[in-house]
Amino acid sequence: LRRLEVMIRRFGLEVRVSKMPQTIIRGETALLQCAFNVTGDEPLDHITIQWLHMGSNALVHSYYYGSDQLKLQSAQYSGRTSLFPDQFKHGNISLKLQGVRPSDAGQYKCHVSTLMETYYTEPNLMIRHNPPSIILSFESEGYPKADVLWYSGEEKLEPVLSETVYQQTTDNLYLLKSIMARNNTSLSEKYTFVLRNDAVKQTILRPVHLLGIGKALNFIYLGASSLYVVIMAVSLIALVALLVIIALNIMLSRRRNLQDSQRLKERMDVINGILLSQ
Repeated sequence: LRRLEVMIRRFGLEVRVSKMPQTIIRGETALLQCAFNVTGDEPLDHITIQWLHMGSNALVHSYYYGSDQLKLQSAQYSGRTSLFPDQFKHGNISLKLQGVRPSDAGQYKCHVSTLMETYYTEPNLMIRHNPPSIILSFESEGYPKADVLWYSGEEKLEPVLSETVYQQTTDNLYLLKSIMARNNTSLSEKYTFVLRNDAVKQTILRPVHLLGIGKALNFIYLGASSLYVVIMAVSLIALVALLVIIALNIMLSRRRNLQDSQRLKERMDVINGILLSQ
């Protein structure tokens, strides 16, 4: 397992990390050290911390709004990471990684920022489908205002085809909501949402692959660390086929029961005839 081998100086904070590789035995605990200079001017109650695995770009751990934010954490690190919040005031944002696995090997990057320059959170995707139109929207929070672009395939969409609004939260962050509406969803299409926060050199790209045919719409969304396949509507043909199969099964079952009853009646008639003839 290797620690991050570079020094990062951003956000008016000097971030220091170890340049020496670290070897950890499988199953043991690793301490990935990262620290920043504390001047007393930073509003640490709004501190944002992110740890990333550089090889896979997996989100290892994130901290903002005064607590750990683990819902978007990569599944392979679930339950194995922790920070030291009581040490933030001393500039210590080191990461403890428990139960080290071979897949953990690689380089790690730590990001830290304050309210003045804050990373935007993982965007939440929402889709509304009302044939033939579709509306895609992403929401995220950060600071300061970020630039947003939409792409259809490799072509940048005109600003008139999308709308981005900003609302200031009680934490003085910006809640960004960007909406893109299209009317033709008859063919498979790929749209990409791009968010750029130049203040912290952050770029988020989130592609959405639409697999729309007629009134049915499926889509594939590649999030931060996992692949989500969501079925928005069921094809009418598939639904009718399912109902036909169920109806046929019921009819066949009833026919078999009727045939069994008829055979039983015939046998009983034969037996009764024999008994009466004696």
